Amino acid sequence: MTRLRVRLVAGVVLVATACAPGTRATPATPGPPPTTAVPAVPPRPTPSPPAPSPVAYGPVATEATDAGAWRGSIEGPDGTRTFSLHLPDRLVPDAPLLVALHGFTQGSAGFETYTGLAAAATARGIATVVPDGIEDSWNGGSSCCPPASRRGIDDVGFLRALTRGLHAELDLDPERTWLVGFSNGGFLALRTACEAPGAFSAVVSHAGTMDLACEPQEPVSVLLSHGDRDALIPFEGGRGPVSPQAAGRGARDVFAAWRTLGGCPEPTPRDSLAGEELLAAPCDGGTAVGLAVWAGVGHVWPANLNQLLLDWLDEDAARRR
Repeated sequence: MTRLRVRLVAGVVLVATACAPGTRATPATPGPPPTTAVPAVPPRPTPSPPAPSPVAYGPVATEATDAGAWRGSIEGPDGTRTFSLHLPDRLVPDAPLLVALHGFTQGSAGFETYTGLAAAATARGIATVVPDGIEDSWNGGSSCCPPASRRGIDDVGFLRALTRGLHAELDLDPERTWLVGFSNGGFLALRTACEAPGAFSAVVSHAGTMDLACEPQEPVSVLLSHGDRDALIPFEGGRGPVSPQAAGRGARDVFAAWRTLGGCPEPTPRDSLAGEELLAAPCDGGTAVGLAVWAGVGHVWPANLNQLLLDWLDEDAARRR
């Protein structure tokens, strides 16, 4: 069993707690259902502000208790931010780091129970951190999701500061530092890829989209995953009949946009657990852009998604070596 070294590093507080089994959580929902459907009209993209610097996050005291699933916190301009950290039984030097973002209203504990992603990743030797959004929401863009989006929470800066601290503490591989987001977390994952691409080598968004202009300053690999029957964040874009607040571009439109941003070749189909999968590679800097379309799937986390995205991230890292 791996024990985490405890010391002051980049403002990270780590507190170990025992893992407890939980019941299967309810999938995240980006908002309450409206009384009537709203036409699916994509919003006009608005410029996104530059990514804030993580220097605003100051050091705090660290503490650890029994070994298990670590709990941590970090102080920053938006107050105390919390997260769960899951480590493999044997954490080797230069291990990968996966940051997983929960959906709206879901929280880290609900996401871990519902998806099983942390357990699947640690079984492959990947250190996995699951942060908590402000009131279980992320500032993923202009429409998704309040209260974090309305308050202008610096979630991009939070993720940058958190990963910097964990890298210093755990000797992790900067070339295999990955960000995965579900629903509202998918919005933030793509926003982070736009505003702070150097913080992560690859980003995966499932059931999320973009509602901001995007001008990344360096290449980053992106995998877009979406069910074609999603009624909350519609596959075709716009506003869905279930969620009037969250809206953005369609999955294929976002896929095309990232291929253009990355200087990618035409995509090619490949065998996939999703039903349809396209890959455009190599793009600038050896990166790749992919799209996985889950036929007949709504706003849920598919059973095979953990394997698909972890395999994709491993393959992306191997392409760059």
